[in-house]
Amino acid sequence: MESPFIHVFDTNYVPTDDELKQIRQLIIQPSMQRDILDAEISRLQAQREQLNDFVTHHQALLSPIRRIPPDILQEIFVRCLPAKHNSIMSHREAPLLFGRVCSYWRNLSRATPELWASIHISVPELGHGENPEDDTVFVWAVSDWLGRSGALPLSLSVYESPLWRPVETGSNIMTCLRSVSSRWKHIDLSIYPFVSPISFALSAEQVPLLESFSIELHKDSSLYVNHPASPSNHGIFQAPRLRGLSICSSLLSTDTSVAWSHLTELIIAGKKRQLRIDIALAALERCKTLESCTLEFELPDRSLQIGSNTRNTRVTVPLLKTLAVRGGSNLGPFFDSLDFPMLLRFSFYLDFKGTAGSPFDCPQLYTFLGRSSTLDTLSLSALSFPRESLISCITGTPNISKLYLHGLGDQIWVEAIAQGISGIYYYLLDDQILSLLTPTSMKNALCPALKLIECDASLISDDVLLNFIQSRTILSSTYNIPRLKHVVFKLHGRKGDEAFSVPPEVLSGGSEVKVSYFIPDPPSPRTRYPRRGIFPEKDSRPRLTTPFGRCIS
Repeated sequence: MESPFIHVFDTNYVPTDDELKQIRQLIIQPSMQRDILDAEISRLQAQREQLNDFVTHHQALLSPIRRIPPDILQEIFVRCLPAKHNSIMSHREAPLLFGRVCSYWRNLSRATPELWASIHISVPELGHGENPEDDTVFVWAVSDWLGRSGALPLSLSVYESPLWRPVETGSNIMTCLRSVSSRWKHIDLSIYPFVSPISFALSAEQVPLLESFSIELHKDSSLYVNHPASPSNHGIFQAPRLRGLSICSSLLSTDTSVAWSHLTELIIAGKKRQLRIDIALAALERCKTLESCTLEFELPDRSLQIGSNTRNTRVTVPLLKTLAVRGGSNLGPFFDSLDFPMLLRFSFYLDFKGTAGSPFDCPQLYTFLGRSSTLDTLSLSALSFPRESLISCITGTPNISKLYLHGLGDQIWVEAIAQGISGIYYYLLDDQILSLLTPTSMKNALCPALKLIECDASLISDDVLLNFIQSRTILSSTYNIPRLKHVVFKLHGRKGDEAFSVPPEVLSGGSEVKVSYFIPDPPSPRTRYPRRGIFPEKDSRPRLTTPFGRCIS
């Protein structure tokens, strides 16, 4: 449409009085036409909405999900449950999420006991302004969940927040769980000691289905070990089907009653590690069917060898395949007492406190590895591992196909350097050690059966690394050794923008190579909050004024 005012559109032009009259006259007819079009558009939109509703409702009837039989739909629901942990009490995840789709799904899910046979209970902390009566609702929700599981065996995990809350809160939850103890199958508890008695005063007959039991106690659990209701003084560890046990070392003593002969997996750990060699050996001696074991010993600056050097014979566990140990160089008597003829996987975590100022050296460990002729996987984790000790470890394990060398994390590595600790070898792998793993025409390599190697704390030159990769992949047939399939290195001492070039023939042969670089995180900038120290006007809390004019609550 033409307008005599088109030249002043989108400007700051101010019309005259005569032009105002002209403009008002110009828009009368277009405004009427616009209103007619708006009415027609509204009519068409309403008609379209009616047609759309008609089509949508009928299309919903054609949805394939409606044709799935209830039993198949229930199986789909079950397959949606988390595989690595118990179901969480959240409406955003299965199984509660199914109840928010439609009434049919809600009723069907509630009638499917398999959906409710596992639960992770995260006890909420009591915050400011929270109504303590909400705990009653929470306990009721747990009870209702368990009621939907029918008569199925239960997998339960409980995590109690480190923040303070009333004692009766955790006790009420444990009382609720104890009411279904006859259906306990897998139990994982991370709770406070004062909550434990109500859950452990159980006999073996009250937990006939229990297969695995794990407990971690907050605070100082050593104050609780002699409590009359502690697990070491009750029959829960004598459950007839108990096969897996994870227990705080402070709860374990020489007279702890456990069905040792039934166990296939044993973990003795805890934040306050108090495990002694004699207790560990006594437990292993009675675990004749054990297949996997993890032991975290006392910190190296404590006395470990109580009663350990009087043993004349070795402890034999004929079926043990996996062993993980955390401790220091004073574990020699322990390693000297072991005989595991079927051991396949061994992990050793060297405590940082055991290396600062005293380089690690444990000849008994090297001898133990040499006796383990069936060993296939070796994993060493440490901030500091002397070159000679590492060479002794890999020299004594010629048959391993997997080698893992892990530092204690980049941040700990940086902090150790910042503290100026001297005499510590921070890299687990360097040119000299990698050269020993590299076959040449003049010498055989250590660990000739190696197919996998990972190291996240290495200081290696490009030439040595490239020579190692090529000799273990492209030239592997020349040296009559298996081809290296998996290589992962994190290199220190170089810039992150440098890239390590992997020959194409290495990758084309099926080997996976990943080389990354350690880049320390920059220090976090200081954060300033402009309103810090300013109270809202509506805040009527009493305050005291300091001599400098600042207000404090």
